[in-house]
Amino acid sequence: MLEELDSANLGKEAQGLQGFYQSVQRRTLGLTDPRARQALIVELYNKFFSAAFPRVVEKLGIVYTPVEIVDFILHSVNEVLQQQF
Repeated sequence: MLEELDSANLGKEAQGLQGFYQSVQRRTLGLTDPRARQALIVELYNKFFSAAFPRVVEKLGIVYTPVEIVDFILHSVNEVLQQQF
């Protein structure tokens, strides 16, 4: 199993993300405002996937969806299901 991981060049992939991880640490120091935290999470999510999985992002167009939007979708679908079934 470890040989398979080594052959996948995961170490090489992780090296490319070291600068990203250091940037995250610097940017999160002293961040207390909830809106600023949310904005940073969205930005980091998008940048992380772009850096870590560029081909997947290109193929699938992965983007961050705010929690409020996901909650709205889930509650709306639940309400329709309750009404119809």
